[in-house]
Amino acid sequence: MFFEQENIGFIVLDVMELHQETERSYNSIRKYNALSFRYKSDTVMETKNSVFHLGDNAISYFPPNTDYVRTAKLDHVIVVHFLCFGQESRTIEYFYPDDAETYKLKFRKLLNIWEKKDVGYKMKAASVLCDIFSDIYSENRPPITKKPVDKRIC
Repeated sequence: MFFEQENIGFIVLDVMELHQETERSYNSIRKYNALSFRYKSDTVMETKNSVFHLGDNAISYFPPNTDYVRTAKLDHVIVVHFLCFGQESRTIEYFYPDDAETYKLKFRKLLNIWEKKDVGYKMKAASVLCDIFSDIYSENRPPITKKPVDKRIC
């Protein structure tokens, strides 16, 4: 599961904001990953194996080379396209965060950095995306199952 990854290597390719209504699009053979935050949304995603709805405040991950159809009555979204290293997820994932306001601010900050294109903007954008990944991991990490260290051995 992508959202359960504690360590992700990536390169940001693009950050964009979309405002769409009554849109139907087919996505196929993208060579990059996508992470998005939906500010306002009434969108249905269809893959070969599933159909699911993405509403307001949904965070979603789309791996490369994944075919899907997006049907949106309304879709105001910020999306980050990136290359990822050492990560093997091949499944679309989504969740609704506990604190959507924090993500709204961070995705907006990421977009502003990308659009302004000041010196070092790619590194600054990567830093914000890394912070977003950290928050996502904190909300989605698997339960800790390690046995406590036996202090007598140390």
